[in-house]
Amino acid sequence: MNTFIVLGKIKNFILPKWILSFFNKPHLKIHEWEYLKSRIEGGHSILEYGSGHSTIHLSKKNHQIDSIEHNLSWFVKINNNIKKFNKTKVHYIPAKVVEKGLINKRMSFDSYIEFPKTLNKKFNIVIIDGRERVKCAKAIINLLHDDHKIFIHDWNRKKYHEVLSDYRLVRSIGNLAELTLKFT
Repeated sequence: MNTFIVLGKIKNFILPKWILSFFNKPHLKIHEWEYLKSRIEGGHSILEYGSGHSTIHLSKKNHQIDSIEHNLSWFVKINNNIKKFNKTKVHYIPAKVVEKGLINKRMSFDSYIEFPKTLNKKFNIVIIDGRERVKCAKAIINLLHDDHKIFIHDWNRKKYHEVLSDYRLVRSIGNLAELTLKFT
């Protein structure tokens, strides 16, 4: 039985499995997800900014993944689903409050952005689908294997095109862009 809050009241009802399965899929369009999977080979080391169902599905393929997540409840959910996969590690790196106002607060994601440098690894695949995507793309430049592929989701957002100062676009599939360093 599933529980939902509707207009402040808790309602219980059963959802069919096919509807529930929608919520356990990577939040990419099918053609984007199929393309991403086709570009990852066995033995690739993967860095992922922003954990999700793609983390879980890629873990099942025995890929070596370091995923970075800033949201504690999401981290717990994903981490609980990947515990049995030895090669996947989800790192919880919270944002820091730098200014607190009456209504909202300003957050810094610097620790999140810079965390991969502490891993002392190089990566073949980087999937950027979390916070501060442009800054993340710039931060990992020296952490890439010669044979690397960078993927940025939501490429339709023009602000992410700023990364083209360092990267060249290999291909875009829907809202997923594949990039590589300009100078390799």
